[in-house]
Amino acid sequence: MRAEARRRAKHRVCSRLTAAGQRHFGLLATAPSVFTIVDGRPACALKDCRPGLFSFGGAIHLKSQYTLNCQVQAYVGESGEVFWGGAHDFATRETLIVQPVRAEPQ
Repeated sequence: MRAEARRRAKHRVCSRLTAAGQRHFGLLATAPSVFTIVDGRPACALKDCRPGLFSFGGAIHLKSQYTLNCQVQAYVGESGEVFWGGAHDFATRETLIVQPVRAEPQ
């Protein structure tokens, strides 16, 4: 019984309607999640970076697996804005050297 009470204290059930009008249930963590950022693969150009998290300029960003008009889709992790990294055009942005990273739960 106590284990169940602890689980409830850590998580609460949430629900929402999907676009199709179906109810979706899930667990919403109320306890903060802590992750350690670990260097993944060797540093590489943004265009060669695998989809996922990468580090540039001391911040964490996200590269999408999708492209738009043959351009890499990458986003600033903190704000969700399009990642430019100080570049003024797509060609320069794709040659920026970034560090792929991964997040490991503690």
